[in-house]
Amino acid sequence: MGAVAYYVVAHIDDWPLFRGEQAWIDMADPSNTVVFIYMTATDGNEGDRLWPAFEAGILQSYKQANGADFTDHDQVFNGHKIKVYINANVHTYFTRIPIDAFMRLYQSGNHATTITNDTTYTSVQDLIDTLRAILETYRIASGADHPWVNSQDPDRTLNPRDNDAHYHTGLIVQAATGTDYKKLWFVGYNVAVTD
Repeated sequence: MGAVAYYVVAHIDDWPLFRGEQAWIDMADPSNTVVFIYMTATDGNEGDRLWPAFEAGILQSYKQANGADFTDHDQVFNGHKIKVYINANVHTYFTRIPIDAFMRLYQSGNHATTITNDTTYTSVQDLIDTLRAILETYRIASGADHPWVNSQDPDRTLNPRDNDAHYHTGLIVQAATGTDYKKLWFVGYNVAVTD
């Protein structure tokens, strides 16, 4: 395995909107392994069935970009089953946590069950530990000392007017990565705001 780059985002459309140019550069080098981790089922709330279309759309974008088909399987991290899709050098993890459950987990500590009822996260720390387990799998395999993690900036001063799911994702990434990873924080919705 060559270099590894991570994109950990709240919603499926976050990296294409706010970090797409760098993700494309990373994906274009076949020696890289590019790992996308989606912390929510995007707009999929409990009972909502939009999430399969969001997942299918992002997977097709990878196929369009590199021409490769993908394989999928379930993998267990920190006791939680997570669906992973592998498409050439792109590895994609869908936590499938409904957005409203993700928000409740972060804001009040309530548990969060995936939209597919495959697993339940009992605390924010449980989700942090699961994310760290995924990140560590690739860091160790690549031999990288401090690989790059791209995520939403949790600093409300540097990234004003963004949404709470983005901030919470950034804080989870911050806790999961510690000093073992380099972080590239990117701005969300404020990128289009002018005062």
